[in-house]
Amino acid sequence: MAEEKKEEPQWNKEAKTLAELGYHFNDEGKLRNIEDGSGFKWVNQAHYEKLALFVLEDIQKAMREKHGLIEHWLPIKNGEDGTTTEDHKNKVNIFYTKDWTTNTKGALILIQGTGAVRAGQWARKCCINDSLTTGTVLPQLERAAKNGWSVIVLNPNYNRDPETKSIIMHNESMEAHCSYVYRNFVLRGGSFATPADDLYMVSHSAGGYCTVKLVEEFYDDLNLRLKRLALTDSAHSGLIKTQRSAEFFKTKAYHWIASDKPLNTRCPERDQASGCTCVSAGHKEHEYTTGVSREAFMNFLEGGEVEPITTKPSKRNCLPIVLFAGLALAFYFLPKSG
Repeated sequence: MAEEKKEEPQWNKEAKTLAELGYHFNDEGKLRNIEDGSGFKWVNQAHYEKLALFVLEDIQKAMREKHGLIEHWLPIKNGEDGTTTEDHKNKVNIFYTKDWTTNTKGALILIQGTGAVRAGQWARKCCINDSLTTGTVLPQLERAAKNGWSVIVLNPNYNRDPETKSIIMHNESMEAHCSYVYRNFVLRGGSFATPADDLYMVSHSAGGYCTVKLVEEFYDDLNLRLKRLALTDSAHSGLIKTQRSAEFFKTKAYHWIASDKPLNTRCPERDQASGCTCVSAGHKEHEYTTGVSREAFMNFLEGGEVEPITTKPSKRNCLPIVLFAGLALAFYFLPKSG
């Protein structure tokens, strides 16, 4: 007898907002069903992609409206204001704080990894299944504001126009995008360059590879101005080719890697390949490394020391140890044969 085909759950294919799909973010930044407060439930890939698009729209809206970031469309064109243009055809958007071109206290550069994530996200999976705290740059925006730093949020995965499918000029790859943004928004003399002498950077996953390329291209400027570099499960291992780049990473960077060890636990077996000191991000899943280690790497960027954080075992965890010790003692006092 032929197996009956399961009916696909019904959902609003014409939805234009997250709310029309039946979801919203609560006060804790967690995605919840509007009707019953439950978390995300899988329907199919089409539903997931539409929901992920609305999640991104909400994140970027929060960046603009709650945190006051400016949205700038690239490439830069003569006679066009990239912050007000409504023509987004064959363009990519980045975000920066309103004081980006005036703040001299410090500037934070955020570079995401590869994949479907866009400006403002570290991992879609975390945004949807965990919270905006672990999946987005919003906590870094808040922390930077407290430090008096300006911030720029790159968008290295947006290389083709989603409608025309055309490659976006000067942004045809992750590394090309990062180079273009650095040249125009960070490097001295750039059209929208930050005047800050002190730079700080967070690079996740393939963003670490882009950082290696930036160091190669803009070594003099970065070596002078970048104070500290935080890498989170970065994909740059073995890609540092020059002695000066090696010294750069060794002296300026810390790498929080995916690991089931407690946060900040040293992982020296990874130091050589990474070219810098490696510690645990406090989570074994790649997508969660930035969100879980956010307090640790921000403390580091602010000048703090990276010290291993230890946790006391719970009573539940202690129980097997106590039982094992008791059995061992009992065995020790058993009469011995022979």
